Amino acid sequence: MTANAPAKLKEWHVELDKTWREMPSRPATIALLPYIRKHRLKREYFEKILQGYEMDLAGRRYQSLDELVAYCDCVAGAVGLLVLQALGVHDAPGAQEYSRNLSIGFQLTNILRDISEDLERGRIYIPAEDFSAADYSEPDLRARKATREYFVLFHYEAARIRNYFRMADKASAGGLRSRLVGPELMRATYEELLGRMEKVPDNVLHGEFKPLGLGLRFLVAGSRWVQIKLGW
Repeated sequence: MTANAPAKLKEWHVELDKTWREMPSRPATIALLPYIRKHRLKREYFEKILQGYEMDLAGRRYQSLDELVAYCDCVAGAVGLLVLQALGVHDAPGAQEYSRNLSIGFQLTNILRDISEDLERGRIYIPAEDFSAADYSEPDLRARKATREYFVLFHYEAARIRNYFRMADKASAGGLRSRLVGPELMRATYEELLGRMEKVPDNVLHGEFKPLGLGLRFLVAGSRWVQIKLGW
């Protein structure tokens, strides 16, 4: 995190205010304004995204799942709600429940995938209460000790993520799923990513896990697209 990050974040709060007064000054917000008008995108969702960045800047340590989920709701959940608005399904029955569970699942997957990178930045996102439950310590994680307790912790986190994906799948049952093709392709890709990480938790810890290649991502997404078209 750069030293001037807080100042830049403050600038984005100012820019957001200018954008909602229809006076954007940055290329990104100038390009975004027509879509804000078209889809009536909610300012509160953009505010929550900035709030998530503020939580990262504070270097906050999350003691419980509830605290971590509140962070996920900002950095990922708000983005998901904006996607619902853009797709025109924001107020459809089950859509917001679907989006929230999917967004949390995405962010928790990112947290597992980026364990090594976050350690290099001095950050740990896994809730402190989970370390206690697995009888594994944060110093052990920082030392990258791939003990039996680490594997217990890792698979516990992975099982939780799969549960969020299952809840999202349940919420999208019926006609809603066919209107959520983009998010569903992402879900299929993330589930594939999670499955591959579960096979090599030690590689993930040591920063040796290889991300999904473009060809595999295309294959997974294409397969899911066919399933949706067939009504599965």
